[in-house]
Amino acid sequence: MRITLLVIGVLLSLPAVAAIYRTVDANGNVVFTDMPSGPDAKPVELQQPSTYTPRTLPSQRSAADAEAAEQGEPAASSYTRVEIVSPQMDETIRDNTGLVTVSVALQPRLRPGDSLTLLMNGEVLVTDLKTTNLPISNVDRGSHELQALVIDDTGSEVGRSEPVTFHLHRAALGGARPSPR
Repeated sequence: MRITLLVIGVLLSLPAVAAIYRTVDANGNVVFTDMPSGPDAKPVELQQPSTYTPRTLPSQRSAADAEAAEQGEPAASSYTRVEIVSPQMDETIRDNTGLVTVSVALQPRLRPGDSLTLLMNGEVLVTDLKTTNLPISNVDRGSHELQALVIDDTGSEVGRSEPVTFHLHRAALGGARPSPR
């Protein structure tokens, strides 16, 4: 895997006009080079690399939404309900695998181009959700806080749930057992 990533990195760093050739040496190793090294050398056609630009999560609403809120009007892009309905506030979940299913209620429904971002303990857990139900696996035991954000297609926050605290209990192996009386 490391060799593949290294080869891809080297190939992407070369000028676009340079030709890349692939050959197999006497030991069966694949060799990439900028010069053909024999009759079995075949040119490699490279595709444009995929890129990803992460969205930033603004901590406040857009200026237009803030202005509308000051005037007592609902913002055109806001949601009237963004609420985590499962788990419920202070709910105790007992699951030894650490599985927690999060459900978010929205009013109106998630609009085209909008997505959900789920925060757990103040950290981004998952972004670009297009569904309002998400199973989270391998959650550590203890108390955790969840919050859901609605992000529009420009990357602006257009809705936010109130934080919900839940408690996960996972059985400990080899723990002390109460003595029978």
